Amino acid sequence: MRPRNVRLLRRVNLPAKIGLGILCILVLAGGVLAYFVTQAMRQGREWIMIERLAISDVIAAYEDAMLKKAKAEVAEFAASADATAPEQLWKNIPLLDRLLDAPGYEIRVLEAFHVNADGRVVHSMATPAPELDADPLIRRLVSQAVKDGPAVNAVSTAIEGMPVAFVSAPSRESGLFVIGIGVGKAILSGFDLHAWMLGTSGRVELVGSDGKVMARIGPLDPSVSTRASGDEQRLADLMSGIEHQGFSEYPNFGENGSIIGQEVIAVTKVIEAPWAVVVRQSAAEVYAPVASARDQLVAVALAILLLSLVVVTLLSRHIVSRLGRLVKASNAMAGGDLDAPLADLGGDEVGMVARAMDRMRRSLKQANAEAAAKAREAEKTSATLAAEKMKTDFLSSVSHQLRTPLSSVKACVTSLLRPDARFDSATTKEFLDEVDRRSDELDNLITKLLQTARIEGDAIRLVKDLILLPKIAETVCAEVSSRNPGLSFHCEFPKEFPPVEGDQGYIEHVFRNYLENAAKYSPNGGAIIVSGDVNEKEVVVSVRDEGSGIPPPAAEKLFERFYRADSEANRTVKGLGLGLYIVKAIVSAHGGRVWFTSEPGKGSTFFFSLPYEPRTSRLPGED
Repeated sequence: MRPRNVRLLRRVNLPAKIGLGILCILVLAGGVLAYFVTQAMRQGREWIMIERLAISDVIAAYEDAMLKKAKAEVAEFAASADATAPEQLWKNIPLLDRLLDAPGYEIRVLEAFHVNADGRVVHSMATPAPELDADPLIRRLVSQAVKDGPAVNAVSTAIEGMPVAFVSAPSRESGLFVIGIGVGKAILSGFDLHAWMLGTSGRVELVGSDGKVMARIGPLDPSVSTRASGDEQRLADLMSGIEHQGFSEYPNFGENGSIIGQEVIAVTKVIEAPWAVVVRQSAAEVYAPVASARDQLVAVALAILLLSLVVVTLLSRHIVSRLGRLVKASNAMAGGDLDAPLADLGGDEVGMVARAMDRMRRSLKQANAEAAAKAREAEKTSATLAAEKMKTDFLSSVSHQLRTPLSSVKACVTSLLRPDARFDSATTKEFLDEVDRRSDELDNLITKLLQTARIEGDAIRLVKDLILLPKIAETVCAEVSSRNPGLSFHCEFPKEFPPVEGDQGYIEHVFRNYLENAAKYSPNGGAIIVSGDVNEKEVVVSVRDEGSGIPPPAAEKLFERFYRADSEANRTVKGLGLGLYIVKAIVSAHGGRVWFTSEPGKGSTFFFSLPYEPRTSRLPGED
């Protein structure tokens, strides 16, 4: 098979392959069946022809036996008869009839002649000699008898409607006797067509060498054409072409000359006379048993093929159904479903595959469970290590964050307390301002740590009231701006921005964390814009800066505790990684949400939202 055909066959699904295989088997079985049916038909036809030849052979053999007997009896009669007393001679003819007569058959003398040495008829049994002498047939027979001596000289003629065999034998005195005996029709009449099973169209004929039918037994109705029976040339050619026996099929002609079927003809020559026995029968009737057997064989074969097709189809469907269940189970296993066991699919190869797949499923399930346990253990270990690292980093960062302002405060206070130093008022104020600023840093750090502790202990207690977000934003902007004189802060809220419910202290802390983060990462001279928007069910506040932006890998963890994005800016900016974590906890406690957008190199925008419901009342002091 060519590779392309193999590839095409591989693309065909299993039911189609089974159907194709069944079709090939049926075609092959049909071919084998057709071959055997053809062989059976041929053999059956041969046996039927052999039967017809046997019938014609039996009749021809009996005809030969009768002619041999007639020859012997006539010779004995001629040797003992007194030809000089014609009147007494012909009175002995009935005795010859009795000698020739056979049980069940009418064989009798039809004519007798006494011929002299010159071949002229001297006298006859019934016909005057001058008339016989003028008959050319009689002259030919007499001449032949004189020439050949004792013999059976059969001719295709009829006397009293019978074929006649003329037997010649020399007489006791001189000349010879020529006696015509009717044998053909008599012998044929003794045979029973029904006994020979020749059906309704079968018939037996005695035919001369010229093809003329001399005697017949059997039907002569319109369905059996007399024209076909009288086809003399056809029979003569058939007789001349065989040595002793032969058979053939010829068209059967209707009364109008049209062919109405085929005739089967079996021919056997008579040895003692130039005759032949012909057995005829309609081909349709002859081959009817063969055709019936063929039809029965075909019907049985078709029934077997149909039953086989049904059985194979049901079996293939059963196999395909079980294979489909295997495919479904394997797809489920490939999708991760290892809980459903495979059903028992029997003890054959499909069942063996199913059991092997179920063992594999159990092994995979056990392996997955072990892998999951190891993964959980590894995750716990990783989480523990991460927590330890985070704790270490946090303690290091807190220590650093505390040490820096404390060191600065200690230095300022120590300088002011030195007894040997005298500072003017300006220097003293500068030291005190530094102490104040560092104290604020310490206060902010401690506040974040306390808020983180409350969040971890689920101890956030909100005291909600109607608050004005634009006013809070302006207050916090002024506070952060005072500590970051190199930056510009802008508040852009709609004029009719509505009040919302919230804890003002906590919301101030949200603004403070957002603004301080923006200030940390904004370049000197940058602008920080605080804006607000109102939606149907919430208000949204955004803080936009012009910093370096946030790298994409940090987006998912930015609001987690102690997390700080790994960037160049974070390496120079101090922090604990708690500000955004606290913002998310406070906003979530208010029922809001937090998110951000960032573009590296162009800045970031941080958002938070709070639930909002339109109200009809006004705040105290509102116009």
